[in-house]
Amino acid sequence: MNMARIILFFLLFAGLQIAVSSAQESFTAGRSFAICFMNNEDLDKPGALFRLFMIGAQPATGTARWGSEQVQFAVEPGKVTTVDIPLSLALIRPGVVENKGILIECSDTVIVYGLNHASATSDAFLGYPVSTLDSDYVILSWPAFVQKNYSGQEPPSQFAVVGAYDDTEVEIHPSDYIWNYRPDTVIKVRINKGETYLVTSHTFQNYDLTGSTVHSSKPVAVFAGHKRAIVPQFNYDFQNHDHLVEQMLPVSRWDSAVAITPHPSPSRPADRNMFRVVAAFDSTVLRVNGVERAILQKGDFFQDTIRKAYFISANKPIMAAQYEMSSRFIYEGSPVDRVGDPFMVLAPPISQFLPHYAFISLPFNAFNSHYITIITQNGVAGDFELDGVPLPDTVQFRSVGSSSYRYAIYPLEEGGHTIQSRSNQPFGLMVYGYGKVDSYGYLAGMKTNRLLDQFDRIKPVVVSNKGFCNNRTYVFQDTGEIISGFSPLGIEATISNGEIESITFSGDSSQVSVTVGTDDPTQENRITVRYRDRNGNRVDWSEIIPPTIFITKRFLPRGTTNFHLSAGDLYCDTMIVMNTGQTPILLTRASFQNNEWWSVAPGGLPLSLDVGQQSAFMFCVKVGAGNLADTLILQDSCGQQQAYPVAVERLALTGNDNCGNEIKANSVASSGPEGVLKIFPNPASQNQLMLHVRARSGGQIELIQGSGLKISTLTVPPTPILSQLSVSLPPLPSGLLLVRFVSPDGSILSQQPVLVAR
Repeated sequence: MNMARIILFFLLFAGLQIAVSSAQESFTAGRSFAICFMNNEDLDKPGALFRLFMIGAQPATGTARWGSEQVQFAVEPGKVTTVDIPLSLALIRPGVVENKGILIECSDTVIVYGLNHASATSDAFLGYPVSTLDSDYVILSWPAFVQKNYSGQEPPSQFAVVGAYDDTEVEIHPSDYIWNYRPDTVIKVRINKGETYLVTSHTFQNYDLTGSTVHSSKPVAVFAGHKRAIVPQFNYDFQNHDHLVEQMLPVSRWDSAVAITPHPSPSRPADRNMFRVVAAFDSTVLRVNGVERAILQKGDFFQDTIRKAYFISANKPIMAAQYEMSSRFIYEGSPVDRVGDPFMVLAPPISQFLPHYAFISLPFNAFNSHYITIITQNGVAGDFELDGVPLPDTVQFRSVGSSSYRYAIYPLEEGGHTIQSRSNQPFGLMVYGYGKVDSYGYLAGMKTNRLLDQFDRIKPVVVSNKGFCNNRTYVFQDTGEIISGFSPLGIEATISNGEIESITFSGDSSQVSVTVGTDDPTQENRITVRYRDRNGNRVDWSEIIPPTIFITKRFLPRGTTNFHLSAGDLYCDTMIVMNTGQTPILLTRASFQNNEWWSVAPGGLPLSLDVGQQSAFMFCVKVGAGNLADTLILQDSCGQQQAYPVAVERLALTGNDNCGNEIKANSVASSGPEGVLKIFPNPASQNQLMLHVRARSGGQIELIQGSGLKISTLTVPPTPILSQLSVSLPPLPSGLLLVRFVSPDGSILSQQPVLVAR
């Protein structure tokens, strides 16, 4: 191997990272990582280990920290750095928050791979930098292993969450039975940076956590796989099974196309593998080599055997994994002759291919043969340089279904390697290796750009705003071709004058309803909702809920009031109210606290008032001695009440009421009054009112409805003697009618209420 060329390529590799950064792309090389190691079998036996492998394009120093302990390391270009992790950090307790995450911090960008190994059970994974993590994941796993003779300790399907930031809320929806909980269980847990949470399936049957979802308030790392799986899944004896693990790719980084390729068999060319494709969104139409094979809903998966290369495409993002079969299904003869066993490797998303890679064929004594699979549109061996040397012309590129992509398999030695396309053509790269009944596999690297944005760029919108009384409900709808939906962790609502009464989600999480309550309706209320769909489309939305206020503008008309009443008579007049708030109201009730003296005329309510609108209704007060004062209570359709003090000076005196209106009245009729008005019958039950009037100067008879509306005016000539008049009544609802005798100068000579009954 030419070390000079390797170092040169690492420098080119560094240049790629700079270019990627400038284009705002992300990559599997980074400075910070959050890693964990899930449970494997036989970790208590000799030879078991957890190991991290790191390579970099520039010299770097770093630390791997867990709990209160840490290990320092250095990375040199062209060399593989290894860090062994204590086996005590294995995640073996499901449903418990533990401080078992490994946090890696480096002075420059590195690529991190991990190996989880015990006796004849291994797998490896590619680590994703913290900068590429996100908040939504869908799990790819494998069914729990159940022996013929059940012992209760069989290996489960499993996945784990690692905190990358403090104070992270995590919501987990398992797709199948987990320990003692049903599939419809929702797990909510809070973790800090470096803390872990393990989820394992129940092992009574072949329960499978594929399709489970993880959502978090802040980006997290998610690892998934199996403690020790047999592929395909049967209830066989405890042999030829292996650990499975991959770090899950966030949904936001998924593509809509992947290439599935066979793995080589060291001893038998007719090797067979399996693959799974999982959906993150409903109505995902899956095509295999151009033929529609399934319509998947969120969390559903499609599974098949790999007998040739397949090009998998869909109308929405998908994630796929390939699974090496157990050696007992591939080889004949004694188990001691079998090579390989299950491993799990994510199929590289087509749009995330890179033009060159630095990777590791794991330098570990359990594996004695190593391979790479190249997936490209070029398909020319001479275009690729492995460790600075062109691939031999004997390397064959085969078709991937009916697509324009081709793949090639090439064996290589253990250790650090580089590979690049001379034409700078992006390609995908998988790395895997075999040993005696053991194996490993992982992605060499990739871009980790947010591809979901090209499918879903539409922000959620407010589709409904329904207000009633002091409550208002806002409905937010996720829209677009991909309905990623909402999660409780993606909604934050605040209110300035009240409280958030409820936040509810539709069954498919495409809608969220936020109901708020106002404490003081006479004060402004501001509601702010910050929300995002599961794709990360964010909206900061706010609205001012205006105050709901109704106040009386004035109680009595301005001007002089001259009339003559006897003690015990009713004095009635109109009251004008105005809606000075910013929302329409409906006044349904008006009353006085002292019903002995004051009353509200029937027929004037309910009274609807738009913003800024004023109207009137009639009130009456019984003539008597002393000051006449009370409190008016106005009530709207929501039950809100507002109180206003009301006072009229004693009607036997001349003075002003509290609104400044002049009142001239006597409580006992004087001799020779200026105006006399008597009405009969009372209550009126006919269409005619009979009036007796007398006025030396004449005047007008006004008929005023209980709502304050003047409905009729009759001119009365000078009548020095008591005269009888007949007034025709228009069709009126039942209620109080005020009959007022007004002199030519506008003074009220006399007035009397009449109850109209229909």
